[in-house]
Amino acid sequence: MKDVYVTDHKPLPRKVHTLGQSEDELLFKYHQELQQYNSTKSEFAKTNEKKSKYERGSLLQLILDPFAGAQRLENGALFYEVLDKELDPSLNNEEKLRAQFETLKANMEGASELGEDDMEELRL
Repeated sequence: MKDVYVTDHKPLPRKVHTLGQSEDELLFKYHQELQQYNSTKSEFAKTNEKKSKYERGSLLQLILDPFAGAQRLENGALFYEVLDKELDPSLNNEEKLRAQFETLKANMEGASELGEDDMEELRL
């Protein structure tokens, strides 16, 4: 029991290295303002509820205001939900997509029979 010490576990006061009273005051004000800033909600966390000038999915909206209607999440990321009318209409044609996939698959099977030089030419 000689090695056991009882303490009151009080946290040590934070030491700040400044050059004088004026720097102490500036640092104190800085910490107060920082705490106040962190306690307020950011405007970026709100959804972008403003009306867009352009109809959603139109060519002008895609070019000039691509993130119209996007929300900014708490971590700063943009969340944008793509609507069906914004997608290319050719993506709804299941038969055409299957035909393209089969063509691509057939081309890839033929490409595996080629040598490395031929594969390099295909990549370029």
